[in-house]
Parts: sequence; C-alpha cells; structure tokens
Amino acid sequence: ATDSVRRAGRARALTVSVPPGFAAVWLGPRLWSFATEHPDLPIRIAATLRPSEALREEAVDIAIRYGRGDYPGFTSELLRRDGLTPVCSPRLLEGPHPLTTPANLRYHTLLHNESTVLAGFHVTWQDWLEAAGVEGVDGQRGLYFSDMHLVMQETIAGRGVGLGHMALIGEHLRSGRLVKPFDLVLAGRGDYYLVFPAAATSRPWSPSCAGCAPRWSRTPLFGPHEHARPR
Repeated sequence: ATDSVRRAGRARALTVSVPPGFAAVWLGPRLWSFATEHPDLPIRIAATLRPSEALREEAVDIAIRYGRGDYPGFTSELLRRDGLTPVCSPRLLEGPHPLTTPANLRYHTLLHNESTVLAGFHVTWQDWLEAAGVEGVDGQRGLYFSDMHLVMQETIAGRGVGLGHMALIGEHLRSGRLVKPFDLVLAGRGDYYLVFPAAATSRPWSPSCAGCAPRWSRTPLFGPHEHARPR
C-alpha cells in the first residue's frame, strides 16, 4: 500500500485536512515517524476546523472529522471511537485537595475545549458531572479554549483538569504525563472519521481508482481502524 502511495506522491503531495487539536495530539507523532521512514512521500497537513462541506472547495484528498460519519457526498470510515473523562497531571493527586474523589474538582480549575462546538457535538463538563452524580461543583467555571491542544498543554502543566478525549490521549496516559483519576468515561456525541470524496476524480488518490477505500488510509500514518458502535 505504501509503495502505491509513494509512486502517486511523486506527482503531488497527499493533502490531509484535520482539526488542529487532533493534528497536534494524535496525528503529529505518527506523522513525523512516518515521514522519517518515507522521506520521498510528500504529505501536506491542512489544520482546520472547517466543516466537511468545505472540502469540496479545497484540494483535499482525505480529511479527519469529528462527528457521526454521515457526510453527504463523501465516503467515511471510522478511525477512532471517542469517550470523555477528566484527566490531570499526577501532581494533582497530591496536596491539600487531591483528586481522589470527584467532589474535590471544586478546588481545581476546570479546562474547557470549545472546538467541537463548531461540529455540534460538544460534551461539556456539566454533562460529565451530572452523569457522575457529582453535586456542588460548578461545571461552567474555569478557563475556555478554542483548541484541544491548548487544553492538553495546560492540563499536563498541572494548571487545571481537562476533559480528555480517550480517542487521543492514550500516549499521554501511557507515558504518565496525564492520569485518569476517575473511572467514568462518558460516551462522546461523535467519533473521529476518515472522510474521502465519494465521486471519482482525476487525483491519483481517488478512492474509486482502487474500487474501495484508499489504500493509503491503511498505512501506519493512520493506524488501525476501529469498529463502529451502535448509536
């Protein structure tokens, strides 16, 4: 699959449209590793929150979008299922108000990610607190950010508690930069999808040229795909 991508890539770079936070938190580490292994394969990352409809106006070969997978005029494949849960620096498990119980969230700054508002799939702190049965914590207070990556930076620095996307933070949890202090993971209102133009085009990356989903979507750059869950 990689060889076919490389041959086509000599003519034009593969353009991937992706939300900025996803690019920084999930795709970035895979991108640099993949680029090192395949230096002759040009890849262009277009970091944007524009909706999938805008892809018709841009020279985009593949997009990653957060939603339910229903994109008229496009073909989509589930990439990562999502769920949200509080995450924090290990330092916040100690001190005068350790995060050993959700009630202690009242003593910490809540960090909010507003980027999924544009897609209409926003899960809030208040949603998680209500699902966990937590009382006495104002789910609207704290700091608001328009980019998920900024939320994760502040969370890792120990300056607050973020509502982490489980689809993206696995490496942070494995490395110990972040910890998951509570068990409850609230199902996301969307998941991450690979999105392709459904119609045949003259581009070497067109899904229809192989009669199936693009072969390059199965390369290590995107990793193994997950299975859809009932909604």
